[in-house]
Amino acid sequence: MRHFVLLLLIGCASEAPPAGEPACNACHGSDTSIAPPSALGGSTDRQSRGVGAHQIHASNGLGIPVACDACHIMPASLNAPGHIDTPWPAEVVFDEVGSTGLTPVWDTDLLTCTTYCHGATLAGGASTEPSWVVPGGQSGCSTCHGAPPPLPHPQDGACGSCHETSRNGPPDPATHIDGILQVDPAQGCDACHGQDGDPAPPPALDGATDPSDPGVGAHTVHLDGTGVGPAIACATCHPVPTDVNDVPHLSGTTDVVMSGPAAAGGVTPAYEPSTQTCTVYCHGVTFAGATAPTPAWTDDQGGACSRCHAFPPAAPHPSSTACADCHPSGPGAIDAATHLDGTLDVATLACDACHGGAGDPAPATGAHAAHLSGTTYTDAGVPCSTCHPVPSALNDGTHYDGTVDVVLGGDASLGGVTPAYEPVGQTCTVYCHGPTVGGGTATAPAWTDTLGPACSLCHGQPPPSPHPPNSSCQSCHASVVGAGPVIVAPALHIDGSLQFN
Repeated sequence: MRHFVLLLLIGCASEAPPAGEPACNACHGSDTSIAPPSALGGSTDRQSRGVGAHQIHASNGLGIPVACDACHIMPASLNAPGHIDTPWPAEVVFDEVGSTGLTPVWDTDLLTCTTYCHGATLAGGASTEPSWVVPGGQSGCSTCHGAPPPLPHPQDGACGSCHETSRNGPPDPATHIDGILQVDPAQGCDACHGQDGDPAPPPALDGATDPSDPGVGAHTVHLDGTGVGPAIACATCHPVPTDVNDVPHLSGTTDVVMSGPAAAGGVTPAYEPSTQTCTVYCHGVTFAGATAPTPAWTDDQGGACSRCHAFPPAAPHPSSTACADCHPSGPGAIDAATHLDGTLDVATLACDACHGGAGDPAPATGAHAAHLSGTTYTDAGVPCSTCHPVPSALNDGTHYDGTVDVVLGGDASLGGVTPAYEPVGQTCTVYCHGPTVGGGTATAPAWTDTLGPACSLCHGQPPPSPHPPNSSCQSCHASVVGAGPVIVAPALHIDGSLQFN
């Protein structure tokens, strides 16, 4: 079997022979045509090699007529090289259009050709290697390409919807089979997927309309927007082509490359094609307690808040479900424009919005109330900053990170004490509880102890030697303590100074 490289040019004009030389149809063709029949040997049989499909090509109805020099060397004269200087059969040397997208092949044994013109670069054709000598090899659109072509071509047989050269019926022969894909540049994305100006399926490329079909899935929910978020732009999940032939558009693969809100909150978004699930900020992978943070594309996901985050979120979030108390909008009034935008929107709030209440930021746990409300021992309460870093905003520093930070200072470090907190036993060693005085029975109290207001918890009554064995405190410290004993000047008690009369 011999194969010749074919370079095919459709539509070249034939040149008349030089003056004084016989016309082309003196040897082949007829009175009205230079294309066989008849062939050089006089044959007129369509199934003979010398005749074959010459006349079909010369009178091509699907494209411009195929000129002789599209398949053969057109000699400038009778004796020009390549004309009558070699034995029959004629040499086949084709030109440009037939080689569009491939290296075409002429099979001299089977008498078939593989060329662009007959659909070798297209999909779905039933006869893309037609026989030169068998009549009717390519008589319909589907012989060269599917009608419609298979996916990723839309499964719509109305060719004129996208190909303007076919808008009024059969394709325009002047541009059909010319090596250029003719697509109407005015067509929107919805010409292939989606409809009525909306590029989001349904329908999908294959015509599917059911959300359980991966080509449809949750497109409508994402692109139309819902009550919990804005419409998602196509570019958030897919490369958006500027032209129908942009790579990788029309590659047959749906490319999912996520960005924008999908990557908010420090998330590295990902799509898992085997399960059709995504890991994105939008579905709550950075929040605790979500019931469906990696939903499948074909899930009927619904709009429950708990799918993306617990309702309410777990601690350190307050246990209140009255979202609108802290967030500018809440259930029933979510601002879709700012929800899911990567920013935690919190109203300017007092501390008691999350812990404490009624203007008091101290939680009703442990010894918070005893410290912050003040007693006859301390007068004004202990400031929050004595034990904790106090943020100037919700997201300052380590505030709201799930860990209670205890950083002791202020009165806790008076008297040369290096204050310390032991988180396992929840005990503290601070000046306030008397470790520098002596004789106290609970100088490192646990945070949850209920010890009551006894002087002896912090220091002996009286303290041990060298303190005098006198329990009438007012004898020496009357500016602070009176008979009873009763603290008469709470502001001077536990202030780091030893007060004498």
